[in-house]
Amino acid sequence: MVLWKQRFFVTCALFSWVSLIYSAFVATIIPVVGLALILYFLRMAWPTDWQKRAGLEFNGKTLLLALAATGVFLGIFRFYYAQVAARSEVTIDLVAILPHVLPGMIFTLVQTCAEEIILGSLLLRFVQDRCLSLSETWATVIVAVVFGLMHVVFYQSGLILPRESLHPMSLVGLILAGILRNLLIVRFGHIAYAWALHFSWNLYMFHSPMLRSGVALGEAAKFNLLFGTWEFICLAGLAIAAVCLGCALVKTRKAI
Repeated sequence: MVLWKQRFFVTCALFSWVSLIYSAFVATIIPVVGLALILYFLRMAWPTDWQKRAGLEFNGKTLLLALAATGVFLGIFRFYYAQVAARSEVTIDLVAILPHVLPGMIFTLVQTCAEEIILGSLLLRFVQDRCLSLSETWATVIVAVVFGLMHVVFYQSGLILPRESLHPMSLVGLILAGILRNLLIVRFGHIAYAWALHFSWNLYMFHSPMLRSGVALGEAAKFNLLFGTWEFICLAGLAIAAVCLGCALVKTRKAI
């Protein structure tokens, strides 16, 4: 009975995620309601440890560190976007985001938070629970592949946005970004730092006009421009190595 109850409320949470978070790109209140419903249904599914399941079990100090990391990430991504734009003859108007800062921030905050809960914490725990013999490393990679393929299916389906295709290099970049995100969740036990990374990237990517020869780029074209480069793949690889090395050093110090 408990298992069926959990499945029912998790299904409700997934329905809220798909139907409310991604069906309204303008009306900010609808995604906020969607996130509230996700949290409510998860609390109903796991009354005692829903925060841990959702990756929301962290203190105020961790939240402040995540917010500080967000500022650092915004600076790094702004520099990267400018470099890509200069090389690709694309105009990325990072200043144009300013009039839309508040609604853009609210929507991006809600969308990335919901994605980190569903595609990050919950999916990682589901894979680990279902495949007990699977190591954390393999669970991280599997969920990252699912994360990348979902983007491919989403943009090629044409259900919400005009049909576009992601290049194979973009898929590789997305998978590496997913591995980095999953490592942050697995190593720290919460979504705070993964959310900071995701929020910073999406805020610029989806709310900064990108033009080539005066024509605005679609979302898939933005993915191809920003993820499908050797620079991004190398940077993502270095970031993954840095997270693994840092966590290994901390673990070694604690053991001593």
